[in-house]
Amino acid sequence: LYCNEQSDIESYTKVYVPTNGWTSNLSASGYRLPTETEWYKASAWVYATNTYGFKIYGTGQDTLSKNEINYFDSGDDFEGNAVRTAPVGSYDSESPYELKDASGNVWEWCQGFYDSAGSDPDVDAHAARGGSWANIASDIEATSRNGFKPDMALSTVGFRLLRVNQ
Repeated sequence: LYCNEQSDIESYTKVYVPTNGWTSNLSASGYRLPTETEWYKASAWVYATNTYGFKIYGTGQDTLSKNEINYFDSGDDFEGNAVRTAPVGSYDSESPYELKDASGNVWEWCQGFYDSAGSDPDVDAHAARGGSWANIASDIEATSRNGFKPDMALSTVGFRLLRVNQ
């Protein structure tokens, strides 16, 4: 719904059709959630002179520290808060595609279901990537994925919008 509203505001074609079971037209010009493949590439793919491949974390690195990612027991400044999410951009690290907080902070909803048998967008779990502030370091790797049902309201789950330039 938020993606469609933002698309309306900026005069782009809506991606999601709520009256038809939330079907989507991924070639529409509007805002949408990234697919898992798009999310993974944007968070961890590095391509530079003589260096290419996926890194472990959404910072484009294979190592992490409390000053780069918000995760459980990192010892960062947000550990003592009741809700431990950090404001976007609280850390200097970013993915090679300039995404902030692609690992840790909150799981990010992706376009598609968690389980290949999923078919009902109002009931079945949707895929989420990247881990959250409530996960240990091994669970915030760029390959980490989870599933959350649409009616779950959690402080550990959020989303990031994508719009393909056309």
